Amino acid sequence: MLVTYKPEDGEPKTWEWIPGRVRISECAIAEKVFGKSWEVLVAEVQQGSAQARRVLLWHLQRREHPLLRFEDAPDFYADELLIEYDASELRAMRDGVAKSSGGMSVAEREMALAALDTEIAVAEARASLAAITSELPSGKAASSSD
Repeated sequence: MLVTYKPEDGEPKTWEWIPGRVRISECAIAEKVFGKSWEVLVAEVQQGSAQARRVLLWHLQRREHPLLRFEDAPDFYADELLIEYDASELRAMRDGVAKSSGGMSVAEREMALAALDTEIAVAEARASLAAITSELPSGKAASSSD
């Protein structure tokens, strides 16, 4: 998953965040600040929890600034933190929704599955575009005569 912080008064910064590839010591620190387990933090980040996303940004910034205290983490606008999933992550989410038996009506589940299908298509298109872009010679734009 890609996490991009775009402060209105600064340069954007993007991190690749793979929740399963975080050292347990870092998970424990984040759990202490968040007040819930790592798994709940990850789930709440995905569900859009403002507090979980603030802890995530702080956690990611601590990789470059290990002494950064949570109290000193930015008080950012909600639209300044963007989380993008790749197609495989979205497919896993879709499988979870499809297999889930509780908490959603049939109509809600169908709407969620349709939304995830759309996000999967967008993620696949984004990946295809990135692959095509990476194949272009650097500094040279593609022309119609190429």
